[in-house]
Amino acid sequence: MAYLGIIIFIGLVTLFASFFTVKQETAAIVERLGKFHSVRHAGLQLKIPYLDKISKRMNLRIQQLDVMIDTKTLDNVL
Repeated sequence: MAYLGIIIFIGLVTLFASFFTVKQETAAIVERLGKFHSVRHAGLQLKIPYLDKISKRMNLRIQQLDVMIDTKTLDNVL
């Protein structure tokens, strides 16, 4: 009876470890056995537990840097 409980527990952990979510405006890089496998975008995703690993989550937002640049042309127009 105890063996059945352990098997059910391991099965549930494996089931819940196979699902993951990716938030909006981000992407998840998935590696399988240490090698690049795929890029997953927003939503509920599925991975193979113990083989796949989320190696990095990337932010997809555009980052803007406003820089004031003064230029001078040959005819002295700014």
